[in-house]
Amino acid sequence: MSDKKVCPNVGYFILAQIMNQKRHNLSVSTNFDRLTETALLFYQNVHARVIAYETMLDLIAIDDQQP
Repeated sequence: MSDKKVCPNVGYFILAQIMNQKRHNLSVSTNFDRLTETALLFYQNVHARVIAYETMLDLIAIDDQQP
């Protein structure tokens, strides 16, 4: 995918709006395309916190407000 320009579609736009709310701000995915983080940045101007490995789970808290 690195040689193609990939943009988030309308589904990612809606997901970014939902994730920018305080209640539903977590996404668990096996995708490696970074479209969720890109949509949050483009559409909501929010930098997402990405936890790529389970060993990094200590970096987040249950009441974390950041997507």
